[in-house]
Amino acid sequence: MTIAVTEGSASMNPLHFEWVGDNGITADSISGAFSGCAKNNLSSANGVRAGQKRAGQIVFDVPSAKGAVEFSPDAFGSAEASWRP
Repeated sequence: MTIAVTEGSASMNPLHFEWVGDNGITADSISGAFSGCAKNNLSSANGVRAGQKRAGQIVFDVPSAKGAVEFSPDAFGSAEASWRP
């Protein structure tokens, strides 16, 4: 995952990402974060400014690769971005 801030500033955390399967099953990245499977974990960062990027791996333990990764920086808000592998 590479995250680029295009305006203002942003905070990021690998726990802000969730897997949403085509079948509706969801999985957070908590179990993957502690699995040891990622070679280069996405690290948390605060105050990342416009023009800066952060990159790293996020691991999900899911039964199928059919779905999307969603980014929700607010635990109680809706997804602000979504990607399909």
